[in-house]
Amino acid sequence: DEIRISHNLIHDLRNSSLADASGLDVAGINLFVGRPSDNTKISNNIIYQVINVSTNSSSDAKGIRLSAPVVTYYVYNNTVYGIWNTGVNGDANGIEDNGVGRVHAKNNFVGRVQHLQGGTALCFNGTFLSENNNVSSDATAGGAGSQINMSAYASYFRNTTFGSEDLHLINDSSSLWGSFGQDLDSDPNLPIIDDIDGAPRHATTPDIGADEHSGTAVYRSVGITATNLNTF
Repeated sequence: DEIRISHNLIHDLRNSSLADASGLDVAGINLFVGRPSDNTKISNNIIYQVINVSTNSSSDAKGIRLSAPVVTYYVYNNTVYGIWNTGVNGDANGIEDNGVGRVHAKNNFVGRVQHLQGGTALCFNGTFLSENNNVSSDATAGGAGSQINMSAYASYFRNTTFGSEDLHLINDSSSLWGSFGQDLDSDPNLPIIDDIDGAPRHATTPDIGADEHSGTAVYRSVGITATNLNTF
């Protein structure tokens, strides 16, 4: 009676010119059917480089699209990055409540959502039932604790080079965006206690997105000096 999608790395998806006639979309996660009992929980996923190349006006690029009106969705601590529409028409959206009105969005980072031909491109799209502590590269992240217009991507992630992306954080959320995520370890619907790598979340001030920053590793080497060698 529930669906869980978590701890996935979903990337480098695209349709083709074959969709010019059919109008097929491309999406990282696309849920459009379900029963009222099918609570759906989506957490700790990294989704990036989802690209629509079709010129059909119905062909869209979506990071996460949620469309079943009878389902309640819990979308927590996901990183969605690089959602592109290169066609003349269609949309590009990061996380979309597609007329559902039953989506709870918390602690998500959504950035670099672009329509290269000037069409509609939104990081968060739709009317969410609740939203807070999200980050967007445009002005669409809403609710308490959310941050907008955060687009200095190379200063957030280890590597943003196309084809070599590493979307682990290079610092904690407060340092990067001025806000930590909501503490969800006791959330009654979807408790979040770890990140995409299985590392523990901070007990009170967790990070936003799929990765929990654990600090910079320090390596030290211990060896024998020339003085030590002379004593043998």
